[in-house]
Amino acid sequence: MLESSMDYWWPLAKDSGLQTPNTRRLGLLDGVNLRDFMDNWPADPHEVFDSDACDIISGSAYPMFLRSDQMAAKHNWAHSCYVQSAEEVGPHARDITETAYMADLHTHSFYLRELIPTKPAFRAFDGRMPITTEVRTFVRDGKPDCMHPYWPVESVGKWVDRVISHREFCKKSGMEMPLLHPDRNVDLPRTWRHMMRRQHRILDTERGVLQELAGRLAGHMQRESHISYWSADLLLDTSGGWWLTDMACGIESYHWPGCKRAVSIDNFDEECEKLLHETKRRDAD
Repeated sequence: MLESSMDYWWPLAKDSGLQTPNTRRLGLLDGVNLRDFMDNWPADPHEVFDSDACDIISGSAYPMFLRSDQMAAKHNWAHSCYVQSAEEVGPHARDITETAYMADLHTHSFYLRELIPTKPAFRAFDGRMPITTEVRTFVRDGKPDCMHPYWPVESVGKWVDRVISHREFCKKSGMEMPLLHPDRNVDLPRTWRHMMRRQHRILDTERGVLQELAGRLAGHMQRESHISYWSADLLLDTSGGWWLTDMACGIESYHWPGCKRAVSIDNFDEECEKLLHETKRRDAD
């Protein structure tokens, strides 16, 4: 849905009163089709981005966080959303665009954002992404609905299983893993599962704060948008503050297994019809 695009929700949510990263939109040149650049992304940003975006890219203080209006491709961290110089913006934008197209998402713009200081438990996935303390909240009809830790243990566990399987295959086959293969130097702490579960316990101590923030955001978006059901991701910084980093339509967002508030396959069409009805009603008003 287009409402899940940052081009839609960011202009509304940035004034919600929640902490948000300093954010600059990177517009594309008129007529640019990013699919044309998948095999050969131009080295000159002026061939992709408009003049204001080029000024932002050249004038920003790096490192920064890069994302498209649809996604950040965080799993590929070092090659996608984490940019350490203006020269990396182009190649990393290409990686994000390619990942978006594989998910059947069209990229309309990019955003360059302040990098929030965090305390990662460890790093995982092919891009050595920091596993930080994050919470996904859901708000519906102007009120908090439910919330979950952002990263299930299984999300890292499946990747670990793949790494182990790949290493065992290479060992049995007498093959040496390529020097630059992302699985070659994976070293997770032995207690990584415990470290993730300790992150998850933040809900025990911060639930009241998170509910208050979710309620504030819910009321704001109820006033500003025709969409009544949202997910919102909150990131914990090194000082104990929470930052609103991402949003999407609630019916498109992941719930933890067993959540009774999740939209099931059985009533997905019903929820979509409800959303369409709300849109038409508010447009009529």
